[in-house]
Amino acid sequence: MPLTDSPAQRVPRVGDIVLYHHFDAGRLLALAGLITEVERPGEARSAVFLTVFRPGRTPEPHHSAIPYAEEPTNGYWSWRQGG
Repeated sequence: MPLTDSPAQRVPRVGDIVLYHHFDAGRLLALAGLITEVERPGEARSAVFLTVFRPGRTPEPHHSAIPYAEEPTNGYWSWRQGG
C-alpha cells in the first residue's frame, strides 16, 4: 500500500506512530503511541496494542487492545495529522 494513503484509508501496522487519547487533569491529552501489535491485520479500524509515551515518564506498554476512533476520544487511538 502506498505511503500516500489518506488517514481514512490507512491500515495500522506494527511500528506506526499514532495518537493515544487520555483524559487527565481535566483535559484530553494526545500522547504518542507506538503500535506493537494489530488485533485484525489489514483492517483500517482495527484495535491495536500500544506502547504510550508520556513526557517525563517511562514508556508504558498497554496489555489490552485499544480501539480506533476517528475523532479524539478518551481511551482510543487515532492517526496523527499528516502522518
